Formats: sequence, C-alpha cells, structure tokens
Amino acid sequence: MRSPVDRGRLLPALPRRHHATDPLRARTEEELKRYVELARGLGVPATFRSAIGTDAVDEAERLCLPGAREFAQTTFFAGQVIFQRERWYQTLLHNETAFAIQKRLQWADQTMVILPARVRG
Repeated sequence: MRSPVDRGRLLPALPRRHHATDPLRARTEEELKRYVELARGLGVPATFRSAIGTDAVDEAERLCLPGAREFAQTTFFAGQVIFQRERWYQTLLHNETAFAIQKRLQWADQTMVILPARVRG
C-alpha cells in the first residue's frame, strides 16, 4: 500500500476501504442527529461533531475548541459515571476522562459542566 506522501511529493489518495469503525461511526451519528432534532424541536440551536480516536481527551479537545470559535458563549457538557457502591476496579474502568477534558478546556478559557450519571447497586 502506498503512502499519500512519497519522497516529498503528494500522491493522490487511495480509494477509502471499509473500516471496522464504520458501523460505530454511523450509529453514533444517528444518535447525535436525534439529539440535534430534540434540541431544535425545543427551540435550541444545535449541531453535532464526532470523532473516533485512540485518545478520548485529545479527540474531545480537537472537536470542542473549533466549536467554541464557531459559536459564541458555548458551554460543553460531559457525564461522569458514579456508583452507589464503588468497587476497587471501577476506578480503573471509569477513569477521569471528563475531568481531563474539563481541565484542557478551562486552560482554553472554555466552560465545561460535568453531570453525574448514577449507577445504583
């Protein structure tokens, strides 16, 4: 397979093949479209952006900062899973991603609100 860059010159892009993430991307976009329709139905201007990557914090920052420049007075929201009876392994599985994103956005003078998503039991 050729690289799009070969010895300093740009080559035409190869045809895109089916990726394992395509079904995930399609399902995510369909769900996001439903939220946009709901918001617009309530009279709230809305749009969505999505990305798939290996680092959720980096991808969120790449999506949020251009969005903040596009829309004035933007507030970002994230969920943080909290458990009624926390087990030792849950902190490994449900890490501090929302707080890491919030910290990056705060350094960029952006507001992010973290909402608890409670899990009983």
